[in-house]
Amino acid sequence: AVNKFRVANVNNNANTSVEATESYVYTTKGTVQQLGWGTGTELSDNSSGANSTPRIVGYFDKFTNKVFTNYDTSCENQPDSASGLDRNHVCVEKGDKLFIIDSCWGLGNSGAVSQTTNPIFGGKELSCSDSTDINHHTGNIYTVTKVYKKPISSAVSVTDPTDTWNTNSAESATIVDTFVIEVDANLGWTGQIGDPENSDTILDGSTDSTNTGIVTLFHFSPSNEGTYEYVSQCGNRGSCNHESGICACFSGYTGNDCATQNALR
Repeated sequence: AVNKFRVANVNNNANTSVEATESYVYTTKGTVQQLGWGTGTELSDNSSGANSTPRIVGYFDKFTNKVFTNYDTSCENQPDSASGLDRNHVCVEKGDKLFIIDSCWGLGNSGAVSQTTNPIFGGKELSCSDSTDINHHTGNIYTVTKVYKKPISSAVSVTDPTDTWNTNSAESATIVDTFVIEVDANLGWTGQIGDPENSDTILDGSTDSTNTGIVTLFHFSPSNEGTYEYVSQCGNRGSCNHESGICACFSGYTGNDCATQNALR
């Protein structure tokens, strides 16, 4: 088998060779799977001309620990695999681990020049012009403390809160906050909202549904072999303030993740 790596926070211009910088890859035993849903068992692209698989995306406020998703990720409400219904490729429950990373995620198709048939999930409009606009050092691993569903906060909208594909323009803007994942530490950056499900098919804004998050979530399943810590908070070179989501680095180390050594030991 061939090992495959997905790189987040790539350099601008899709990591062109003249701009590429040296990177260090740390491997560990375990499986990372991008969250998605549908009748299949894993994500697929639109290379065959069909729509790409819907992803699980979230939004959150800075210095909070609640991630609001566009789909019910809980294992408790997961349909049976034999039902043929839409279901999570991998569901989420208390104790699971998630990678939450900032990148140039798709905002939807509202900024597209021409309508696209069977657009990829996320659309053409990106949340940043290049990698310098995003929050780096955000690939922390979080432990899930709670997964639940609640009524939508806004009583103004008549849209089904579980139907995030389309919001009628005559309704007040409603941010879908029905499905919630709580993690063990606050996030140190803001997860943006958008219309990654591309409801604005006419590109005139009449069916735009900028009411869900755009941050793609990744589920990490540790290996059953051995018992060891996979990822240390603050690179094991500092202590994490769980309220702010910011590292307090030990003497001799700096950076958002305490990865930079500024003194010889």
